[in-house]
Amino acid sequence: LKKKLGSFLAKALNQELESKGYGNTCLKQTLKKAIDVQELQVGNNTLYSVYAMLKPSNGLFTAEIFSTPSGLELSSGFSRWGWYGGQGDCVLDPPRPLCHCPGK
Repeated sequence: LKKKLGSFLAKALNQELESKGYGNTCLKQTLKKAIDVQELQVGNNTLYSVYAMLKPSNGLFTAEIFSTPSGLELSSGFSRWGWYGGQGDCVLDPPRPLCHCPGK
């Protein structure tokens, strides 16, 4: 389950950057390691707080994901924890912490 949720987080992050026009600027992130998942039952749905390391950035990202009868849905924005240096210098804020620029 942790791996599935971590992979969903990476895919959703890539889709978010693409929808904002950064799909060709930022490298695609994939799951390196699902670090932690917290679970909260909300009626018939389950809310997961997911903490994962993505590659190639080796960044630590969190997001909340709902598991519903129709599948997984992103329930929050993304947060990046820790220092990311110049990895996102090819874009301006706000997506800068989420982007991993080629060659960084």
